[in-house]
Amino acid sequence: MVYANNIDGPVESYSPAVLDLRDGLLVQVASSDPDLLSGGKVVVPGSATAYYELFHQQSVFVDAGTLVSTRSVDTYARPLDGGTVSLVPETLVVDRYEWTLDDGVLRPGEPSCAYYEPEAPAAACTPDTRADLPYVTSESTDTIGVGEQVALEDGGLGYSARLDPGDPPTLVVDGPGADGDVFAVDVPDPRIHTISPTDLRSGQGASVLVTSASDPDTMQVVVQTADQAGLVAVRPVGEVSLGTGTTDDGRAYRSWLTQAGVLVTAVADDDGSWEAWRWARVGEQEMAALPWGTICFDDVEDPTTGRAC
Repeated sequence: MVYANNIDGPVESYSPAVLDLRDGLLVQVASSDPDLLSGGKVVVPGSATAYYELFHQQSVFVDAGTLVSTRSVDTYARPLDGGTVSLVPETLVVDRYEWTLDDGVLRPGEPSCAYYEPEAPAAACTPDTRADLPYVTSESTDTIGVGEQVALEDGGLGYSARLDPGDPPTLVVDGPGADGDVFAVDVPDPRIHTISPTDLRSGQGASVLVTSASDPDTMQVVVQTADQAGLVAVRPVGEVSLGTGTTDDGRAYRSWLTQAGVLVTAVADDDGSWEAWRWARVGEQEMAALPWGTICFDDVEDPTTGRAC
């Protein structure tokens, strides 16, 4: 087996060339399902939306002389611009296929279930095996108000933020490349979260989540521009709303920032489960929510009650 790719940029997926010795010559063998005999992030045809596409996480390898491929049971989203956000869980459940040569063509057998955990070999599934839940079961609740200042929890980037009084109040950010950068906060009763939404920053720049003490439907992400020229608001776009409220078809939704600095939204389903979405940058001043899986809550107002459905 030879790994063959057309390398004209970062390799997201790969397709091996399987060779068979026939009449003294190595000949490439055809596959009955080339997409299944591929590795990496293999895009689901027709899955692209305006801002993201879905893919299966796959692998191809030889195990004790047998050609094996795996495909994640679930699909995962990634931004169309190839951003760095990864929604693949640490515990991955896959369908495992063993391939045989049948009349000159490689064909997969019936799939078996396996799962991978970090730094551990693959193991056979049990009735309780499942992939990790979306990592949404914590919430940033510490904030500051007008007249207060905080050293942001931003992964060591070294930014601080304060809210100066005014009409409207002014967000002021200090730190690398930001010497008192200001932004007029058009949010009622604004609060600044002490944890930064670092997923949404521009490079190594500052990022701030602004919420409202009186209006839970109001949230605003403010970031330092990539050229460090100042602060701008990042506009939410796409199929999911940011904040807390009810969709046009009557489904409740709630957004929050996790303790890891990830901005998420959960949207209720009719069966009592919630669709989890993770916000990611999709443009210079835009962000969109990417689907992240299904989770249930005893109380969505307390994300620590999240559990498998």
